This record gives sequence, structure tokens and C-alpha cells, in this order.
Amino acid sequence: MGAIAKRALFATLAVLAAGCTKGSFDPNLAVEKRELGEIFDCYMSYLKANEKPPTQLADFEERDALYANVLRTVRDGKYKIVWGVNKKDAGTILAYEPRAAEESGVVLMADGTVKSMTAAQFKSAKPAP
Repeated sequence: MGAIAKRALFATLAVLAAGCTKGSFDPNLAVEKRELGEIFDCYMSYLKANEKPPTQLADFEERDALYANVLRTVRDGKYKIVWGVNKKDAGTILAYEPRAAEESGVVLMADGTVKSMTAAQFKSAKPAP
């Protein structure tokens, strides 16, 4: 077997092994983390600039050009935002996929972390104000 064939075989085995590991890459989760990160940035930017939390989606519309993706995902119903959160508490939900409340889904916490939660975990998280 030639050197090129050996490298190709090794690369193929490495890819297969990586795909079989417990922590394999999930492209959908990566997109959700990015989108929820944008929601967090927008929310915290508003909170800092106004010294109070946003209370509705219209509060973000002045930043339409900067946060167009946030506005689109929330208007389309992909995520729900919990309005009025003013603390960066790891146990408080800031935004979530609507299905998280009934099944399971991805949730943005007020400290900026993104987690997958079951419906039971979602229901036991700290309620919004």
C-alpha cells in the first residue's frame, strides 16, 4: 500500500471514529447555539444601554440591522423570549424553543449558557419574573 493510500485510509478511519464518539458534532445544535447566542447578545445589549430589560420584541426593532436574525427567528416562532429578565442567573430561562416546555429542546439561560432540557427540567427551572 502506497503512502497516499495509507494516509487516505487513516483519514477515513479517523472520520469514522470521530462520528462514533459520544460527543459527535451536531450541526443543528451548533446553529441553535449561534442563534440563541445572538438573542443573548441582543438582550444584554438592550439591558446595558437602557438600564432595564426589554419587555417586548419591539424593543429590539431599533437594532433591526444589527439583530435581523434575532428578529426573524423570534417572529417566525423558532424561539420564545422571556421578557423582563434582568439578572444573569444560571438557573433562569431567557429564551427557548417552544417544544422545550412539552417535550425537550434547547434553552438559553440568563447567564448565556445554552442547554438541552427535557420538559421536566424546563418546568423545574426558575420562573421568569
